[in-house]
Amino acid sequence: GSPLFRTRNLNVDNSNCGFDANARGFAGGTYPWGAGYGPGVGAGAGYGGAGYNGAAYGSSNAPIDPGSGATGQANHKGPTGGGLIRIEVSEDARILGKLTANGTGSPLANDFGSSGGGINLRCKTLSGSSTAQLLANGGSGWYYSGGGRIAVWRARDGAGGPFGQYTGFATNSVMTNGWGGAGNATNGTVVYGMLPLLRGTFDMCW
Repeated sequence: GSPLFRTRNLNVDNSNCGFDANARGFAGGTYPWGAGYGPGVGAGAGYGGAGYNGAAYGSSNAPIDPGSGATGQANHKGPTGGGLIRIEVSEDARILGKLTANGTGSPLANDFGSSGGGINLRCKTLSGSSTAQLLANGGSGWYYSGGGRIAVWRARDGAGGPFGQYTGFATNSVMTNGWGGAGNATNGTVVYGMLPLLRGTFDMCW
């Protein structure tokens, strides 16, 4: 399974810091042509968005699954899906660095791509900067792969305004892009939500 990080405060304080779950999801298939692993397995795997023949699955509001692996090729193992980053912060989350859960692909021609993984962040107060990146993109492949899922829930915003139009984050800093190969890539999901701020108690329960 994937770990759940719980902390009082989280400070990812520069662009070289963060959480790396790239290629930490469901494994790809063995060769020759072995099926990979995960609910969205396929020649182009799916998760937040469908792949070439890999289905979308899981929750957009509360991602708790990693990305799916791709089918193995004739002479090598299939790529591994993106992992899952799941963090609960009871007070302040300050994101200046990277949270990445990208799927993997292959430089070989006519190869398959795995799906992006999941990022699930909950906190009381959220702030950050233009150096922040939250990425759960699908892996490259000839057969298109689906993007992952990102959900960010907070009770209030730090300086910069609502996270959905957060002025401290770059426009392309939060992405769940599918990878376009033989077909149309399907992007994953990005959800920004508000949690109730209760007087005296902040409940992080699901």
